[in-house]
Amino acid sequence: SPITDALCGFWGMQSETIARVLSTLKMEGYGFQIELLLRLSHLHPRPRRVEIPHPAIYKNGTKRLDCLYTEERVRERMERFAIHAYHIWEVVRDLGITRTR
Repeated sequence: SPITDALCGFWGMQSETIARVLSTLKMEGYGFQIELLLRLSHLHPRPRRVEIPHPAIYKNGTKRLDCLYTEERVRERMERFAIHAYHIWEVVRDLGITRTR
């Protein structure tokens, strides 16, 4: 199932699924969530995930935090984007994923 927001809300998974991937996690902070999603997506068979939107952030199907991603705010958020990109790169490299077309 697609993930609509990797850093907010709640995820539901079977404890066996978490046990399979827990010992492989290396990142801390927000990087842990990104790493967990990438590692889960490369398990075989791919586990079923359930995303539960957090009611304090999502209201009536829209994000209340959308104001953070306006054109005016993108520049000030670039450092955070770079950190997330670095976390993704680290996990992709660790998983041995190569670019294919």
